[in-house]
Amino acid sequence: MRSPLITAVVLVCAALFATCAAQAQNINTAANFPDANFRAAVEVFMGVPPGGSFTAVDAAAKTGTLSARSRGITTATGLSFFTGMQGLDLSVNNLTSIDLSNNPALTSVDI
Repeated sequence: MRSPLITAVVLVCAALFATCAAQAQNINTAANFPDANFRAAVEVFMGVPPGGSFTAVDAAAKTGTLSARSRGITTATGLSFFTGMQGLDLSVNNLTSIDLSNNPALTSVDI
């Protein structure tokens, strides 16, 4: 029979492992970036090949400007992953709404 302390330590370690594994998962998917044109622009911004992998931690740490002018983008779903991004150019696209509430570092926006 295990002691309560050992059981607690095992549970804490399992929770930490699950959290780390979730953060290390590839987020470059159609579920996270449903607009293929926006996803292509994000891949360029992240410096990965088409279909390449990056994590939520990678996206949050990315700084600079995401430039996706005139690409036929209809939704910027997934933009919330980029909390460190300072600039955004989505001008001349087909967006009807955009949520920038999770992008506190933005200082320049063109939509």
